[in-house]
Amino acid sequence: MPVPAAYSRFARLLALRDRLADLFARRPGAPSARLTAEALEDRVVPDGGRPLPLPVIYAGAGEGMAPVVKAYDAETSDLNFTRTVYESTFTGGVRVAVGDFTLDGYPDVVVAPGPGGGPRVRVLDGKTGDEIGGPLGSFWAFDSAFTGGVHVAAADVDGDYVPDVVAAAGPGGGPHLRVFSGATGAEIASFYPYDPDFDGGITVAAADLTGDGKAEVAVGAGAGGGPRVRVYDPTTWDEVAGPLGSFFAFDPAFGGGVYLGADALAGDYDADGTPDLAVGSGPGMAGTVTVLSGATGGVLRTFQPFGSEYEDGVRVALCYADDDEYADVVAGTGPGGAATIRVFSGATGLQLPDPTGEYQPFGTGAGSEGGVFVAASNDPTVPEPIYPIVFPSPVAPGVTFLAFGGVYDPTGVRAPTGTLTFYAFPLGSPGSTVSLGSVALHGIGGVSSAAAVRVRNGLNLPAGSYTVYFVYSGDAYFTARTSPMHGQSIGGVGSATAPGDTSCLTGLLNNILQDPIPGSFWNPDAYTKNPVRYADGVAVIAATDLESDGFGRPWGQARTWSNNPAYSAGSDLGNGWVSGTQPHLVRSGSSLVLLSSAVTAHYYDGQGTPDGDGNYATYAPRFTDTTAVTYDATNDEFVVADAGGNVLRFYDFGSGRPADERGSLKSHADAAGNLTAVVSANSDGQPTEVRRSAGRPGRAGRRWTSPTSTPTSRPPTRSPVR
Repeated sequence: MPVPAAYSRFARLLALRDRLADLFARRPGAPSARLTAEALEDRVVPDGGRPLPLPVIYAGAGEGMAPVVKAYDAETSDLNFTRTVYESTFTGGVRVAVGDFTLDGYPDVVVAPGPGGGPRVRVLDGKTGDEIGGPLGSFWAFDSAFTGGVHVAAADVDGDYVPDVVAAAGPGGGPHLRVFSGATGAEIASFYPYDPDFDGGITVAAADLTGDGKAEVAVGAGAGGGPRVRVYDPTTWDEVAGPLGSFFAFDPAFGGGVYLGADALAGDYDADGTPDLAVGSGPGMAGTVTVLSGATGGVLRTFQPFGSEYEDGVRVALCYADDDEYADVVAGTGPGGAATIRVFSGATGLQLPDPTGEYQPFGTGAGSEGGVFVAASNDPTVPEPIYPIVFPSPVAPGVTFLAFGGVYDPTGVRAPTGTLTFYAFPLGSPGSTVSLGSVALHGIGGVSSAAAVRVRNGLNLPAGSYTVYFVYSGDAYFTARTSPMHGQSIGGVGSATAPGDTSCLTGLLNNILQDPIPGSFWNPDAYTKNPVRYADGVAVIAATDLESDGFGRPWGQARTWSNNPAYSAGSDLGNGWVSGTQPHLVRSGSSLVLLSSAVTAHYYDGQGTPDGDGNYATYAPRFTDTTAVTYDATNDEFVVADAGGNVLRFYDFGSGRPADERGSLKSHADAAGNLTAVVSANSDGQPTEVRRSAGRPGRAGRRWTSPTSTPTSRPPTRSPVR
């Protein structure tokens, strides 16, 4: 399938070059950049509503068949690879699960034997079909003498952003469940979710159903057990609260057991943001699938994928096979008749059309009647890290510093969310790693996100050379990622203050065409000599030919302009010519944005509980400056004060105010005591008289008035001039 031109290698290289140049320019002027060619993976971006691209289905052979696994592209039904995963004489069947263990953004397959073979679990690379390196490539899930078979699942149980392997013993092994770390291969949990005397074996699935960053483990009984499903909290190994903690998926009298399916990335059947749980009936009743809400435990849909006469059991999985936001059910037959996979729409419940709605992976002839085990998922994007940096550099011992990093989407679709956790260790001693802190990402324009953590007093790290890096948590669309390592010296000559200690109002300017990053030297060059950004085509110009500040900077004049297409009135995006630098506020939910031109903004977030009008008593700067923002309920105004002695007061957003007065500048007092204030306004809320009074006795005051006959002489407002 051809890659869309918008995501071609060359266009992405240009975007990457410009993004990095913008982020790390330390002085005005066009930063130098060298464009180099490197091999990049072609990726097809979905053109519809599917959250994740490139669905994949794995089919494991059933009982009585050769131990084969097949991988299919579920978007086209093309066969990706076929692998024989155990000795050719083994015919107990191959159970499968899926997770991105190699962290390359493509789902890998976990394979485990059915009854008759030793409990050797393997993980195969999803791209090549080859066994991955490390301890998880091949290991014994239980005692090597056990031959009852193993069911498997894969999900991040311990919250380290790497999927783990969940192994459940088959008949004869007791209801024993073990969890193995995807990072180290070590056992991280072992327990019996059912009475240890039950010897029918257990089935398993796993996904983060509670949103705590750790996957819950769902367990069901194998053949001979009732259709009871239990879901366990991985932090306590107790049943989760609510209806999903323990429930009967089918008639409690049914004794054929259940099969389970869930997927943390691609298992949101009802598109509510929480993965859901699919349960397939075991042999002995009309083959039925029930899908339950991971959020509420309620039944979302019940259906019979192979008809009411079929009774050989239904194996289940979930993925985004078609191009919408609802995860689809992948159903596989049990033994008896040709092994068949069918895929059913999460939106409609109907079987998808050919060629992706039905597979017969092992043919229809002799040797294909053992059924099929299924696993499915989608290809999460691997984000590219923005190289971590530290400021100031070098850092003096005991001095507060900033650690900065970010990630961006190389496919050009969306900006990553989640968190960055920063670490440092003495050069050559990773065993002495310390955490510098975690912080949520903020979008910085286009498909990039960044964050900075303030390390107060430098954690009193001793002088020396350190390696600094961050770990990105991943989110619903992006896999977890560790950044490159960055060398940092502690003990040289360093500044005693971080750039965020500079007042917003006395010099720290944040470009509002993207969320600002702490520190002025990280801001993109927004001026005429380098006006166009390749990454998004936005041009920004700040002209100086009309600059004046007869009433002080807040009431000065200038021209600023940008062509950002996302602009709308009252937003924090500039568009068109804007005359004047008069600051004003924009309120967005619990946040305030202070705008001082078409290309300058400062962000604050409300703290505590708002009043009835949505105003917070105090607002904290979103990034690292020290400006204080409070709400004066007595005078219905916001007060902004900086370390330089400036105090700006803004009208609030009361519905009784004229539209142009809401959020506009009311007065400015500087450190010398000079006060500039609006003393009268017209019915639209636009100032008609501004008066400045001196701060020392004997100094004259000034005022500016606007004759009603010449409205064009009004002080400049924040309205665009077309």
